[in-house]
Amino acid sequence: MEIEKVLFEDFEKISELNNRNNLITLNKHDWINLWNKNPYFNQTNEWIIGWKLLDKKKIVGACLNIPFIFELKNKEFLAAICNNYVIDKNYRSFSLKLRHLFLNQKGIDLFITNSANIESEKIMEAFKAKKISQQDYQKRLLFIVNKPRFFFNFIKGLIVKEKNSFDRDIFQPIKEEKIKKNNISFHLKENFDNDFIQLAKELKNFNNLRSSKKLEWLKWKYNQYIEKKKFYVIKIYKDQNFIGFIAMVSSIEKKYNFKKLSIVEIVISDKENYILNDTLKYCMDFAKKFNFDVIDVIGYKKNKRIEFEKLGFIKKKSKNFNFLVKSTNSQLNFELFENSENLDLSLTDGDNIFYLD
Repeated sequence: MEIEKVLFEDFEKISELNNRNNLITLNKHDWINLWNKNPYFNQTNEWIIGWKLLDKKKIVGACLNIPFIFELKNKEFLAAICNNYVIDKNYRSFSLKLRHLFLNQKGIDLFITNSANIESEKIMEAFKAKKISQQDYQKRLLFIVNKPRFFFNFIKGLIVKEKNSFDRDIFQPIKEEKIKKNNISFHLKENFDNDFIQLAKELKNFNNLRSSKKLEWLKWKYNQYIEKKKFYVIKIYKDQNFIGFIAMVSSIEKKYNFKKLSIVEIVISDKENYILNDTLKYCMDFAKKFNFDVIDVIGYKKNKRIEFEKLGFIKKKSKNFNFLVKSTNSQLNFELFENSENLDLSLTDGDNIFYLD
């Protein structure tokens, strides 16, 4: 048995490994762009994209490695995001070796997985990773937009065990629009623009730990959804000043054939938090207008979650707590493991963001 660095040429063999283990694989274009379009990866020649476990020439295990930049109080921190951690059943005894290589890289502030299943959660904890202390992260929030179709498809999904093969083919492009309410206006778009350059500068004064909101990072992270017309961003203006945004991704939940809208970014200053309620109402109106069945939310800090619940979102507990972090930077420990009410992480702060399709 050997362990070697993953190469881009390994895509097909890793895809075969994933198929054997019922794991989703991105298409080759999106998979390669996890690194080739990554702003940090393009600044260095030293980043390892992952490790592969070989039995002769066959790949029987893999652990991929994606760089992220996190920000807190005008400082940047380098994170390694664990992705595509999978090993064939007969080789599971080597799983710790792969995880050891990921979790012992030099010069990394944070080692993160936010897509851990129960087994990998236990392995992460064995290497001193911890569950984040964020309030109710394990409980997703759901708003049922179309109740008759939701409950019909839900019951049908319970009876019919195989995945629903019916393709609804409903990801039509939207028309950009501007809606004004008093001194607040919402601009609906399908991509990020240069306004986000200035917003990122203003976010340096925010006190919440977050993955970078710089324009180049936002475009990289959502590239696959932008290209497929499955991405929407609501720019929020107050008195004509750009003060924040909400980002959303559309997808089909395959088992129940729901048209789902996932709210993946909420960036609004705490000073402007009273605007959040109206913005969420706009999201709900958008979901109704474009025939979504359900709005799905994972993460966010306590005061934001309270606003969701006021509007009728319900909690649904996940099977396991899939956001775990190993921190090597003491400056971040309080934010991650003690600041339960104000920690504000979501799907966008790890590899889970790439698998909403």
